[in-house]
Amino acid sequence: MAPHNITLAIGLFTACLMPPAALASDVTYVSLSYDDALPSQLTHAVPALDSFGFNASFYLVPTNPGYLNYEKEWATVAANGHELGNHSYTHPCRSSLPGRSWVDKDNDLDSISAEAMKQQIMQTNAALTGLDGQKNRTYTIPCGDILAAGEDYLPLIRDHVLAIKGRTLSSEEEVIVAPSEVSAEALISLITQQPDDVRIINVIFHGVGGDYLAVSNKAHVALLEFLAANREDYVVDTYKNIVEALNTSDAVASY
Repeated sequence: MAPHNITLAIGLFTACLMPPAALASDVTYVSLSYDDALPSQLTHAVPALDSFGFNASFYLVPTNPGYLNYEKEWATVAANGHELGNHSYTHPCRSSLPGRSWVDKDNDLDSISAEAMKQQIMQTNAALTGLDGQKNRTYTIPCGDILAAGEDYLPLIRDHVLAIKGRTLSSEEEVIVAPSEVSAEALISLITQQPDDVRIINVIFHGVGGDYLAVSNKAHVALLEFLAANREDYVVDTYKNIVEALNTSDAVASY
């Protein structure tokens, strides 16, 4: 299967996604997610989310220091209703793509097999189950790269994850935006300016008020304030809960 197209622009990307599933209503879901297990997420994002009563998804990498040094804190995050999602065991990315000089040769997806990626997903599931006791969880693709040593690895992991971020609905119904270094106004506009057909808006953060690919605390809180003031228009929840609410297990199995 050919890789999905990803367009990068001004600190965000929108992914072209896959197969169809009809929604039961016209509800627009917003999945707030946070990648890589970064300390600033624990310091800034979690308290802000909790203050507004929003549940979010945290896609963790068990070999990252932000995971290894804060396992108890991540377990508490899960106990408070947030999702601990799978983001692979070592976060491998393809070094051959533009702007990827930072990829370590030992973690280069161009030389890691599809079978090895399946093992990474299984390892991460086991590690996260040790924190939250959950058996089913969703997955976010590191760097959006699906080719492992030239082979699409997603078919090998479909029995090991409930869903893959951005691949539950069609490209017309589900989008991914990944903001960094944007103003509060620009961040809110990523929600308000989506086409009417969009039913899931996935907002992927990294650093919040610190670390890398960051948004400021001010912009992050402003987005949460906007969503809290517009609960009748936007349902904010974990990606796992959204997928389960849509009851799209057949579509998820076909990615």
